[in-house]
Amino acid sequence: MFNRSRIPLILLLGLAIFPGAAPGLSSAAASAPELSALVRRALAANPDLQAGAARWRVNENRIADANSLDDPRLSLALANYPVDTLSDSETPMTGKAVRLTQNFPFPGKLAAKGEIARQQAVWYRQAYRESRLQVIRQVKDAWYILYLQSRLLAVTERSLELLADFISQSETRYATGKGQQAEILKAQLERSVLLERRLALGQQRDTALATLNTLADRPPASPVKLPAELAPSAFPYSREELQAKAAAQRPLVGAYQGLLEQAAARQKLARLSSYPDFSLGAVYTFREENRSDQGTDFVGLEFSVGLPIFREKRREAVREAAQDETMVRHQRDDFLNRTRFAIHDGFAQLEKNRQLLELYRGGIIPQATQSFEAAAGGYRVGRQPFAMLLDNLLALYRYENEYYRILVDHERNVARLEAEAALTLAEWPEEGERPDAPPETNSDRTPE
Repeated sequence: MFNRSRIPLILLLGLAIFPGAAPGLSSAAASAPELSALVRRALAANPDLQAGAARWRVNENRIADANSLDDPRLSLALANYPVDTLSDSETPMTGKAVRLTQNFPFPGKLAAKGEIARQQAVWYRQAYRESRLQVIRQVKDAWYILYLQSRLLAVTERSLELLADFISQSETRYATGKGQQAEILKAQLERSVLLERRLALGQQRDTALATLNTLADRPPASPVKLPAELAPSAFPYSREELQAKAAAQRPLVGAYQGLLEQAAARQKLARLSSYPDFSLGAVYTFREENRSDQGTDFVGLEFSVGLPIFREKRREAVREAAQDETMVRHQRDDFLNRTRFAIHDGFAQLEKNRQLLELYRGGIIPQATQSFEAAAGGYRVGRQPFAMLLDNLLALYRYENEYYRILVDHERNVARLEAEAALTLAEWPEEGERPDAPPETNSDRTPE
């Protein structure tokens, strides 16, 4: 007899689960602590992310060097020694000169160099924060893909169990002269197709697991606990709110603003290069008693100035810095355009998936469940052909697979929009950063 207990669990419980799984209930990270733990580990241990943090700190450490004067120079000179005797008391010109010299850039140059270094550190700081956003998204994306492959594999396993029942029942009917061999062959063919599908899904699940563990800096085969069912995440933001948040708090927007500030400082430094640097020095000469005097010591001051006479190369440096600023401005505008498109496209897909989820849980799957159960009951009493029963089972299989694909696509789009609008910066603050702190900016000026 056909075993009704082997109908896929989602089909029997779907009507109870789906009405309570309306969009906008809770975030997936909040409802799946295992996902939160993986994100937390990735933020703490992901090697590429840690390299970005180190790169930022390296550039921060360069600011002090750029803001500092060059080290003074101390020199010793043995002057005017006779070549025949090398005596230090033979002539009044002989002496041991100790010289201390300090170079000074023209006023404003040192501040411009310091600003260039500071804005470079701002770029790497914001690039690191952007990398945190992307790592969070990548972990969520890999987790959802793993969840999808696991659920599709479970659906395939349950469908294989049902097909095994159908084959057994068809063989019994064929042995009693009530069935046809073609029924058995068709069921076996569909079972082979599902076995092939199970192999592919198993490989895809292993790949998704390895991807997720690699992001979290864990061995590729480390087990990951997944929920039995996943409700669609809450996402209360409008498209306009997302666009505004992206422009205001996306780290790469601040990073590009830092590059613009750096380009402005480079222009200032290039203009100041037309003005000379100078140096000051003090000299003390020790003299020995000689034939002419008692060896009185000498003291002196030195002043030197550079001669920036090659003007063309300095004008080229100014033009280069101006073009660099123009290039960065266009790069920032292109990034903002791509971000706006990504938000627009992701939001449209999110709305589509929400409507599809409603359609599947409120109409398609319940109706397909009823059709399958009716075909199964009719086949048991000999009033429905085997082909109809098999078609209904495979239709349920396709619809259930499609439901999980839409659900996971919905969750991946939520993660995508969270990253595009930098919503997860407050949810996953850096160590020592207040969760309610405003996003770090490199300037009081807003992006143009």
